[in-house]
Amino acid sequence: MSNPVSRFFRSRAFRHSVAVWATLLLLGVIFVLTMIPLPQLPPAAGGDKLHHFIAFAAVAFPCALLYPHALVWTVPVIVAEAGLIEIIQPLVNRHRELNDFIADVIGIGIGIALGLTLRWVLKSRSRRRETQTG
Repeated sequence: MSNPVSRFFRSRAFRHSVAVWATLLLLGVIFVLTMIPLPQLPPAAGGDKLHHFIAFAAVAFPCALLYPHALVWTVPVIVAEAGLIEIIQPLVNRHRELNDFIADVIGIGIGIALGLTLRWVLKSRSRRRETQTG
């Protein structure tokens, strides 16, 4: 018999909490970092679109992996933040670019695809182990 703490960390409620909080934390970090006024944007290895893509893929990934039902409300929130960032950035000496928003949205889609794929793989392995031991 496992203890209550151990059961909690394996529970659906815990996974859902981690997914939502990780998503919100990443959204907050991205928002703050993109609102810091800079005299000049630093060069970005691989290009800034790659950074947009990776950042927003990372934001969408936790919910896709741990709490896919939350994608119904998290995806619109993530897309709205991506758009809001592009609208606000000129106010903090940064550039508004449609291509940045497009990279963000593509990243969101890929983050979801990767999260759902990994979820499927992990669930398949778990089911296979259960049938082999049970």
